[in-house]
Amino acid sequence: MMAARSRTASILRAAHRRRPLPASGISRVGHQTNNTIAATDVGWRGNAHQRFVHATPLILSDASPFSRLTKSNSTSGGQNDTRPKSSTQHDNATTASVSQTFDDNGSYNFEKEDEKSRLKLWHETKETEFQHLNAQTTKLLDSSSKKGSDIISQIQQWNEFISSITTDMDFEFRTKNPYYPPSEFMTSITYEAAERATSLLMHLTNQENGKKIPPSLEVSAHKLVMNAWSNVFHWSSGDRCEEILDVYGLKFGGDMNYMPSMDDYKTVMRAHLKSCSSSYNTDGSAAASPGEKALEMMNLLNNVYTAGDLFLKPDVELYSHTIAVVRNTLLDWQLRRQFRKSDVELEKQLSLELLSVLEQMEESMAEEAEVEEKDAKVQSSLDKWRSMIRAYSDAIAVVSRVPLSASIRSSEQMLETLEQFVSSNADAILASTGGEDESDSTILDEIQRCIEGAYSSQISSQLIVADFNTALANASASEQTFLRMKERSDGASTKESKLCPAPTPDHVQGLIRSQVECLRGKYFRPDFNSALGKLEELPHLKAQRLLKELEVQQAGRPIDGSLYSDISWACTQILHWPSIYKGNKYAFTTMSAKALLKHTMHQYSQGSIDFSWVGTATKMYNNLFSIYSQMARNSRNSKEKQVSMEQCLELLDDMLYWHKESGGTIAKPDSHTLGLILKTIFNSGLPSSFDCAQTTLQRLAGLGVKAKQGDYLLLMKNSKDPTEVEEILNRVKANYDRDHSEKPTTSLYSECISAYARSRHQNSVSKVMHLFDELDQLYKSTGDPDFRPDSKLYGATIDAISKTKSQGNKAIRQATMLLDRMEKDFDSGLIDVAPNRYAYTSILSAISQARLPDGHVMAEDLLLRMNNRSRQVNDEDILPDVVAYTALLQALSRSKSPTKTDKANQWFAEMETRYAEGNSDMKPNKITYNALINCWRMSGRRDAGEQAQKVLELVEQRYQEGDYEIKPDAMMYSSVIDAWSRGQSTDKVERAWDLYSRMKDQYANGNIDMCPNDIIISTLIKCCGFAQGGEQAKTEGLKVLLRCFSDVTASKHIGQSPSTFYILLTSLSRLVGDDAKRRPMSASIFQACVKAGQLNAAVLNALSECQPELYVKLPFVVNGTFRIEDIPSEWSKNLPHDNRGNRRDARKK
Repeated sequence: MMAARSRTASILRAAHRRRPLPASGISRVGHQTNNTIAATDVGWRGNAHQRFVHATPLILSDASPFSRLTKSNSTSGGQNDTRPKSSTQHDNATTASVSQTFDDNGSYNFEKEDEKSRLKLWHETKETEFQHLNAQTTKLLDSSSKKGSDIISQIQQWNEFISSITTDMDFEFRTKNPYYPPSEFMTSITYEAAERATSLLMHLTNQENGKKIPPSLEVSAHKLVMNAWSNVFHWSSGDRCEEILDVYGLKFGGDMNYMPSMDDYKTVMRAHLKSCSSSYNTDGSAAASPGEKALEMMNLLNNVYTAGDLFLKPDVELYSHTIAVVRNTLLDWQLRRQFRKSDVELEKQLSLELLSVLEQMEESMAEEAEVEEKDAKVQSSLDKWRSMIRAYSDAIAVVSRVPLSASIRSSEQMLETLEQFVSSNADAILASTGGEDESDSTILDEIQRCIEGAYSSQISSQLIVADFNTALANASASEQTFLRMKERSDGASTKESKLCPAPTPDHVQGLIRSQVECLRGKYFRPDFNSALGKLEELPHLKAQRLLKELEVQQAGRPIDGSLYSDISWACTQILHWPSIYKGNKYAFTTMSAKALLKHTMHQYSQGSIDFSWVGTATKMYNNLFSIYSQMARNSRNSKEKQVSMEQCLELLDDMLYWHKESGGTIAKPDSHTLGLILKTIFNSGLPSSFDCAQTTLQRLAGLGVKAKQGDYLLLMKNSKDPTEVEEILNRVKANYDRDHSEKPTTSLYSECISAYARSRHQNSVSKVMHLFDELDQLYKSTGDPDFRPDSKLYGATIDAISKTKSQGNKAIRQATMLLDRMEKDFDSGLIDVAPNRYAYTSILSAISQARLPDGHVMAEDLLLRMNNRSRQVNDEDILPDVVAYTALLQALSRSKSPTKTDKANQWFAEMETRYAEGNSDMKPNKITYNALINCWRMSGRRDAGEQAQKVLELVEQRYQEGDYEIKPDAMMYSSVIDAWSRGQSTDKVERAWDLYSRMKDQYANGNIDMCPNDIIISTLIKCCGFAQGGEQAKTEGLKVLLRCFSDVTASKHIGQSPSTFYILLTSLSRLVGDDAKRRPMSASIFQACVKAGQLNAAVLNALSECQPELYVKLPFVVNGTFRIEDIPSEWSKNLPHDNRGNRRDARKK
């Protein structure tokens, strides 16, 4: 047996070798090092046991982290909680429940001042105890007469101190949830205390110049320190505990009296369990998770037992500990899945191994049951019953969350097994209690919580589902589980009440969440919407009914406000389901959400709701704010947009009222609140929106709500005045200069420059370049990447410069120089992002609008430059797209080059080829076709009309083939009519009238894009005036002109304007040379103009040319001259003030 134990020790030691932890692996609190302890650390680390991390004594100061009541764990990055909480919330922790523990500053809000004071007093007491023990330890280690028993005693005191923090804490939450992530105070002080115990152990093993210490004393010391680490919430707790086991197992491996026992391995398991409640991978290493380590140890012990070591037979408690570690490891991953990429396959593997351990545990329990059957004296202890029930609860929690194969044992099957297990062993479980023993009562309470947790896990299982049908099936299954739990509770005796607990509010919440999950907007499909409408009770109504029933059952006892918040969220999802709102969705959803919010706040005022998380009420308000935001964004009714903003601001008033009434404990606006309100205000489109947003920003700033960069950008984008935008930037710059509380980032500078680009009158090269250079200097002086110029900044600057008013092409030249600089800075590594397509196309667009003599040449050069640059830096995102080619075509259309139509056709053909080859960015759009038509329109060629109409027919053909984005409209037809007008075809009047007639027919048939207007009719009249082909062509042109005149006076769609009457008169002059024939027609045109109140100087001048005898008879014309102010007001009553003509006398030339 001695030899077998020695071989067992070798196996254990070999299997538990771990690579040394890096020196920085253990997070430090950051205190000074005591020279006495550090000196002995060196000797310890110099030997083979380098994995022990040296301990440093705690030097307390006014800035001690222990003085903070509760804060998020700095090592885990998660949220920590010391507030009272219901028993099942730990087992059903979700990302939401974890994040709902603290306010925006990471500090927990205690609604009851006495509870806060009590916790503060407890912290101060423990800190004082730490100081006292630390002083004792220092004194003991400095003593020359210290004994081993004294050191053991001191280690024992540290052990008891740590235990008092993690297991003896008398707060309800910590008592019910011993493995929940702790506060930073608990993590820091217990970690430092365990370090002190470890340093004492090192002194004990190194003292007296190598004299042998009694083995029993040394083993006791090692076990005490292991126990200390098993009560520390830290990611390294399990490793530290296992290292100590490895050290003394190695030292005494040849003596069976000092080999690690099963209890020692259970201690290590408990330490790994504590590691699960922290971020166990904070050092960035690829170290195995606590669950993997626990399973490795479990498999090792099974192998050792199978090899013949009967002293290390795994028992029920060890199996249960192993399952608990795996469960908490997987739960930790599940909670953080949205924050980091998780290894789903590893999760599945750990889950399967957990089920394997559960099966081994069931076999072990069955073997023990057979022994008990044969020997009545052998009975299972209450601890074993607790271990078994806890194992089932943990396994259900895992299987209900991790997706496994359908052939694997389901959580529902395991819950049924647990129910059968409890029912068949109820008498034995109750018989194992010791009557009034307080510890037995505590264990029974834990058994009850485990059973409650199992039901809660099953009710809340698979809330993250794929579609409506799955969600609906889950909701039905959850309801059946809830009813079964209630039925078992109703049928249980008083004595069995803890083994068959009644549903708690947490189970109701799980049931409510399973119902409202069915309404998640992403599940919407028309067939699912139809199925939803056929349900006997809609999910949100069922959830509200369950809540009302719970309110009656609680009868004055506060209900957690998060239940109301879940239903409030459901109101936001109703927007996606027409079968529920059946009309005006925004009116329905706002009414539902407002009614629920009003009821919630009334219940709160009556003391019937407990907002244990300060953010619950805020979340409910934000849900309603989000509905208003969507209403303002999506509504086409301007009145509805205005109402959304007004109600949004009223809701803010209500929110601030409750925040004040609660003493600042609930309904505090946060940054999300601010963002939603700003979006609603700006989406309303009201002229006062910018001022209203500024007021709201200042109002919430008074409550500590800081605007984010996105809020500032929203303000900037919705301002029409660039000076207002620059004021916002200057405000952020002032805050940065004062305390660095905000940063004037590159995005803010880019938006400010873009604001100047949007302004026609205030844009200037000097202002834009000043902002650009200011940011560039800020980056060079600080090196802060938030100030680093990027492609968006360069693009905005280039765009702004390109749009400035300048003589000739000065602005375009400056923009091109900045583009050169951008390319150079990227090539030299000064900026990370190369010039993007937007930077090039901004200059191209400016060229296309500039009417420069060499504009088309500049545009062609820039487009070729884009192609060359793309090849040079191997970046296809720089390649010209449809915007670039369209800008080139526009530049060609304004060019006087005789070859511009040939070049336009060439570039357009290149676009078509690239699009056909699969480049979707090269698909011609309506603007492209219009630009090509304009090239022909402005070409001066005889066949301009014919060629322009070919382009129009191509557009119509492609539209008929399904390209609905290029639907022809009135303006496209107008351009082609103008092309006919400018051409020299003898049939141009007939062809132009044919296009106009087609437009009218399409409009009459319902195509509103083909509505005729004064511009189109004027273009057609001008075409008539330039009819080609002799008298016959002029006669045909006169007929069409008179038809146009009839449309002008009769059609309600064609607006009458002075330009139309001017063109009618000038065209009539060209078509009819005989004054006698022309006189009645010109008189009719003039009379129509006067009747329409559209008479101005231009029309009068045209009349003097067309019909001078009528002109000179006008009462206000004296000697062929008239003054604008003498024109009768009735004759020009419908003219804008600036369209009456010059204020100087107008004279007939």
